[in-house]
Amino acid sequence: MELRSAPPEFPSRFLLLRRTSSKIEVEFFLKERAEKLKSKNLFKKGDRMIIADDYSINLSTMLLKSTFSEYGELHTIVYELNQEVYVKKSPMTILEENILQLGTTYEGIIQATKYLLPGQKMLCVLFSALDRICFFNTTSILRHDNLLLAYSHIAKIAPSGKGSLLTFTNGKQLYVPVFHRILVNRRSHASYVADTFANNYRAIQNGQINPIFMENNDGNDYGDFIQ
Repeated sequence: MELRSAPPEFPSRFLLLRRTSSKIEVEFFLKERAEKLKSKNLFKKGDRMIIADDYSINLSTMLLKSTFSEYGELHTIVYELNQEVYVKKSPMTILEENILQLGTTYEGIIQATKYLLPGQKMLCVLFSALDRICFFNTTSILRHDNLLLAYSHIAKIAPSGKGSLLTFTNGKQLYVPVFHRILVNRRSHASYVADTFANNYRAIQNGQINPIFMENNDGNDYGDFIQ
C-alpha cells in the first residue's frame, strides 16, 4: 500500500491508492466530510437533477456545494429553488467564470468587499449588486467542504446543537456545523455588501456621487453614497 499525490483540487489525505496484482483501486475517504454535512430534512436527489458542463448563476441559485466525481475531480451540486444541477466544474471555477462575464474578476470583487469590511475574514462574494446576489461561506472558500450560500435565500438561521439549522426560502432545511452567531454575522455582512453596492449603483445612475458615511453593526464606518 502506498500513498500517491492527489489531483490539484483534491486533498491528498482523501486519496489512497491500493495496488493489487491486476488493478489500482481508488478509495475516497469522505466520512469526515459527510459527517459535517449531516442534515435534517436535507435536499434529496430526485428526478429533477440536471447534469451540465457549465452553469449560470441566477436569482434561483440558493447554494453551491462541492462534490467529487468517481475519478476524484472536484465538481459542484447547485441547489436552486425548484431543481438541482450537477455541474462538472468546481464552485470556485463557476464563480470566477460567472464574475468574468460581468466584466470584473473574483479578485476585484474581494478587494471591493475588503474596502467595505476592513479587517473581516471569510468574506462574502458579491455576484450581482443590481440583483442583490451575494454568497457567504460556511468556512474558507478554498476548502472542499465549504458551502456557498445565497444570503437572500436564507429565510431563517436557528441554533441546533453545536451548529445551525438553515431554512431556505423554498422551505428546505440544511444542518451546518457552524455556530449560529457566526452564520448570522456572515449573512448580515453579505446583506450589507449587496445593499451598499446596489445603493451606490443607483446613486451613480441618478448623478448623486457625494460620499457619506454610515455605521455598520460592527461599529465601523463605511463609505456609501447619498441616494
